[in-house]
Amino acid sequence: MYPGNTMTAILLLVLQQSLLPSALGASPALLQFSSWDSKRCFLPGTQAGPSPDTSFLEVSDTEFEVALRNRFVVSLLQVRTTSSWNPMSVNDLGKKYGEIFGPHGNNRNAASHLWAKYIMDRANELSHSQIDMLFSGFCAVSGSPLGPPNAQSRYKTSLPLVGGGVKTGYSYHCCWPCICDETALIKVDTKTISDKTGKAKEYHFEVIGDPCVNMPPRCTKQAQQGCIPFEAPAVECEDASLQNAIRSDGGHIIIGMYFTGSYAEGQYIDYETDADVNGNTLKGACEARANSGYHSGMGAIFQQVARLNKI
Repeated sequence: MYPGNTMTAILLLVLQQSLLPSALGASPALLQFSSWDSKRCFLPGTQAGPSPDTSFLEVSDTEFEVALRNRFVVSLLQVRTTSSWNPMSVNDLGKKYGEIFGPHGNNRNAASHLWAKYIMDRANELSHSQIDMLFSGFCAVSGSPLGPPNAQSRYKTSLPLVGGGVKTGYSYHCCWPCICDETALIKVDTKTISDKTGKAKEYHFEVIGDPCVNMPPRCTKQAQQGCIPFEAPAVECEDASLQNAIRSDGGHIIIGMYFTGSYAEGQYIDYETDADVNGNTLKGACEARANSGYHSGMGAIFQQVARLNKI
């Protein structure tokens, strides 16, 4: 028999990861992010909003109730294991937020590797078009969930390939400062994935070096260097390796997809050439942000993580 409080904790975790996200759906606050509102890229501390009311789980510890709870947990886990996922839009990925980030206090700062792993672990249930679609549903830098792809969240860049050379493509972001961190610290590598039909396809992914190779400590204050930011609790190290991450062909951490299709002019923001009415370019804004100490977007959080093992 499990003690009552232990079983209650197990029930709470199962509900948080399996039932509540499906029953309640994703909060509009998790799905509607303005491309230009940099404040929404960052989650302070380890909180992402109020937790569901679970006071009804505080039950007494009779033998019958413990047995009932045990059976309930097993049933839920069996349903989750055998059910198939058939997402129709990026909102279906957003509804999995609690399942993916709940164990980390609902905090997704610099933890987009968890989004990537969630999708790739389920590739055998998905078509290649679904895989493409789902990877457009989050920001690779901040980890923010996004709404459906649009011209305000799609950015065109040219990034270095891990093996040498440059690749031109597109990525999706919650705010413009994230493109600054992408161009400064992210490279592109490949990985081949098979979908539910067994068809294999080589993808280009955005990658960073494993931040855990030197087993850095947890930071104790903001913008500290050489450590894992305390504002990013989902970045977890064990045995000099980032946990719950998928590696690219070159062995690097996959944090998002680098889309290599083509889009008509006006359907994306060009990092190199787009400018406002005064002639100020996005590239210039990124340089100014760096000079001011990264006081926008994710701040220095992603920078801290990615610089621990820059590739």
